[in-house]
Amino acid sequence: MPSSGWLVYGLAATVVAGLIWRYTDDPKLTGAIIGTGLVVLLTLGLAIHTVLQLSRRLLPRLGLHWRFGLRGLLRDSRAGVGQILAFGITLTAMALSFSVRGHLLDDWRRQLPEHAPNHFAINILPSSLADFQSDLNREQIPDSRFYPVVRGRLVAINGEAVQGRVSKDSQGEAATQRELSLTWSDRFPDDNQVIDGGAWQVDSPGQVSVEKKLADNLGIRPGDQLAFTVGDAQLTATVTNLRSVQWDTMRPNFT
Repeated sequence: MPSSGWLVYGLAATVVAGLIWRYTDDPKLTGAIIGTGLVVLLTLGLAIHTVLQLSRRLLPRLGLHWRFGLRGLLRDSRAGVGQILAFGITLTAMALSFSVRGHLLDDWRRQLPEHAPNHFAINILPSSLADFQSDLNREQIPDSRFYPVVRGRLVAINGEAVQGRVSKDSQGEAATQRELSLTWSDRFPDDNQVIDGGAWQVDSPGQVSVEKKLADNLGIRPGDQLAFTVGDAQLTATVTNLRSVQWDTMRPNFT
């Protein structure tokens, strides 16, 4: 094989190994997957090579088309083994993808809570909310609570720029690079629980609650001062509590 071929196959193998390591995040598991894959490929290659060699005896008994096809594979047995492996692995991967897709969807449906919402309405203007609720009631469509949403960006924590709190590998980094959906309410959703801090005072403005995982990734604790930009305005709020959120309820939730 020419050096360009080794380069192509080497780059392909490196990319596949990198993707496996990225998704497993475990060097030992990555090595086990790659090692097992190589052993399986070698075993299948030897088995295919053996079958091809044994199939020479069938040439006189085959029809013209099958005879030409088999001779083409036998003319260069290594290339023939490679072609059969490539087609076989591709078809197996496609079949596995369809099978896993069905199982994943079935498992996901079984894990959904009973009467989970399956339609979502956003960007309803305040002037249209009453009419929208009236339409739902008329059609006897149950709904969850409606929440006001304002787009804002978290810019500072205790006067420190939020970018200095996270690294590119942190899960909280994405929250610092985009606008967040901010909302307000006089009570938490039923599936939210306060796990650090106290309850907020409804008649006292400038308080905020943060989801626990996001707070841990950004190093936020109760009592911290958060600064947000909403449009052209900059607002500050004190973290009153941290709470847990059940994201799999399929109901409106906020970080």
